[in-house]
Amino acid sequence: MYFFICKKVIMNVKKYNAAFMAISTVITIISGVYFFYHDIVQGKISEKFETCSSKMVIIDGEARLNLSLTFMLEDKSNKGIVNVEGTSFINNKIESIIDRNVEFSYIKTENGYNFTSTKIVPLKGETISPEMAMLKLPLIYASKGGELNYTLLFFPGKGVLFTLGKIPRFFCETIS
Repeated sequence: MYFFICKKVIMNVKKYNAAFMAISTVITIISGVYFFYHDIVQGKISEKFETCSSKMVIIDGEARLNLSLTFMLEDKSNKGIVNVEGTSFINNKIESIIDRNVEFSYIKTENGYNFTSTKIVPLKGETISPEMAMLKLPLIYASKGGELNYTLLFFPGKGVLFTLGKIPRFFCETIS
């Protein structure tokens, strides 16, 4: 008798376990489809702007710029700020300090993003002259109205790869 009761209980548990697994699977599939549609198809993940930072070196003959760029993009207003900090060297001797905020607007185009600087704000401690900045920095970081076109590849939680065409230029790492 005890054997039959145990067998019946085990059969009921197996039935409920199978039903629970079926319901869990359906809920998981529905959730997956919802999040895929909501986040990927509607662009919530694939183009989510985040604050990110990148370091780069620009070399031109005997001159070298060690730069740190910190991008803060606002996807609703299509505006942002990039903080440009660094040091300019000539023959391995410090020539000037760069420390500025560049406000910009951007437009998403068929081929990527068109960034246009709207305001250059030199910060306390910057020693590079405006003329030298125009010669050494990319135009968007040196003067109001400077433009640059990038294709952006988003890696959620990791950062953004800035490319010109298919050539990677720099990776901007997400700041937590």
